[in-house]
Amino acid sequence: MRKIVDNWKILLVLLIGAIGVQAIFSCSSDGFESNVAANVSCYKAEGELVELSEKLCLEMGWTVVSSSSSVAGSSSSTIAGGGSSSSGEGGDASSSSVAGDVSSSSGEGGDSSSSSTGGGESSSSSVPPSSSSVSIPGPVKTGDIDFVGLNQPHGVYFIGDDYGINNTVKVSNHAAALCATDETTIRIETTPPNIIDEAGKITGAGTITVTAVANCNGTEHELEKAIATVVPDPDPASLECVFGEGSQHLMHRGETLNVVVNNVYDRCDLSYSFGSTNNATGSFSLSSVALGESNATATITCGSNEPVPKECSKVFVAEGYVEARCNHSQGPFGNWRVPAATTIIEHACCQPKLRMQFNNCFNDYTLLVDGFAKMTSTNNSEVILPDPLLPARPEAYPDCRPYPGSNPSPGDILFHYPKRILMEATGTFPSGGFTCESW
Repeated sequence: MRKIVDNWKILLVLLIGAIGVQAIFSCSSDGFESNVAANVSCYKAEGELVELSEKLCLEMGWTVVSSSSSVAGSSSSTIAGGGSSSSGEGGDASSSSVAGDVSSSSGEGGDSSSSSTGGGESSSSSVPPSSSSVSIPGPVKTGDIDFVGLNQPHGVYFIGDDYGINNTVKVSNHAAALCATDETTIRIETTPPNIIDEAGKITGAGTITVTAVANCNGTEHELEKAIATVVPDPDPASLECVFGEGSQHLMHRGETLNVVVNNVYDRCDLSYSFGSTNNATGSFSLSSVALGESNATATITCGSNEPVPKECSKVFVAEGYVEARCNHSQGPFGNWRVPAATTIIEHACCQPKLRMQFNNCFNDYTLLVDGFAKMTSTNNSEVILPDPLLPARPEAYPDCRPYPGSNPSPGDILFHYPKRILMEATGTFPSGGFTCESW
């Protein structure tokens, strides 16, 4: 009987001891709080990052950007938001270090449990910004970057020029965008490379590109760029004389001929001639020039070099001009009058297919379409205009009446033949001209 009582005493002592151990562990976990908190990266309103405890950062009204933790022993912890938890199993000790307002830990096995920082092995984790983290803005540009010393009015550099740059580009929000300064640096690139020498003088033709660059939050940002062209030195042999606005091979006396030499940029002296007329502008009124074909030419003088003649083009000047219309309200055929022995015709029909045909012209004649062989009509024979290999130009024309039987009807649209036509009457030209039909 005594032996049974002794066994119960032993069991009671063990039970009381177990309850005491549990109470100790509970007190260690719930009744105490770690006094050491890990520092975090804290974002101040004026764009500065500082290292503080997370609790102090939040109390100051600033924003936690990232945080870290270190632990003693062989355990690891993860921090998210305002609370954290860690666990260690096995070994001699488990420890936890947290930054925040709420923490919990549990240890299983071993002889003891404690809260500590420093010593032993450590591991840390960087927490991505939470919903309260600030988004760092990109740089906002003010000002411009451009070139100075360009040759006006052309806006180009010449070989041998000194180039210049005017950069007023700044970053208006440099603090918030985490830029080192509100100033920008200039990046210079040339195509081809090495067309600017060390003294800043341009040595070759090509392009110069300058870019205003800001370094913000560890990244380069291109805020604005400008491009300048460097033109080659003038070479009369490579220059071309071409038609200016409104000019072409077939013209009439009511027009003005314009020819121009391109890419001179006012660096050479130019003179022009057409027929027996000379001037420095390349613009010629055709009201009083000789009829027929004449050459337009230019003479180019660059610096002290000898003048170089350059042929622009041959131009045929006709006396008369007519807008010929077919298939309009007058009937299925267009009737129009040829006013002069040499006449420029601009022809149009109310049919989309350009099978434009001349007939019943009461005189013999030849037709010339620019770029095609001359055609001849005798004894009122028909002449069909060649395919111009260009689209017709449409024009709203309410008087259009398509040719009977045409299907589908295009509606009130006039289709212009895209090339001019030169008609030359052969033989004696009748007084007052003569009529033609077309369709």
